[in-house]
Amino acid sequence: QAQTVINIWLRQYNRIRPHHALGMRPQVPETLLQSGP
Repeated sequence: QAQTVINIWLRQYNRIRPHHALGMRPQVPETLLQSGP
């Protein structure tokens, strides 16, 4: 259970949160965040 919470946090930290050096955009482009076809 703790591993699941940590994985969710890591995903948000690395992909979802805006990054100041990128003009407050996420580190991963939005098209890469979308799942499915």
